[in-house]
Amino acid sequence: MIVRGSHERGLLVSRETLLRVLHNYRYHVDVIPEDDGGFTLWLKELNIGGTGRTLEEARGDLLASVRSYVRNYFQQFDFYRHLPDMARREPYVLQGP
Repeated sequence: MIVRGSHERGLLVSRETLLRVLHNYRYHVDVIPEDDGGFTLWLKELNIGGTGRTLEEARGDLLASVRSYVRNYFQQFDFYRHLPDMARREPYVLQGP
């Protein structure tokens, strides 16, 4: 147990242990064909989408969006952890792409 200040506590665990704890948190991606022949991929758990002319391009765009979201989440963690809808996303953010 790591104690910071008088009220903040943390636990140092290995990556393997963290992934085991997060195992039940699965991503669900909706594939939405667009009228122009392209695709939108929507990641429900993080409320993020990606688009592209092909599924591969849409996947790349979605991964870039997720990586950006995760980076921003950790940079703004002190703010986000107090927002209920953002706190619910934390297990998915910790898994990372």
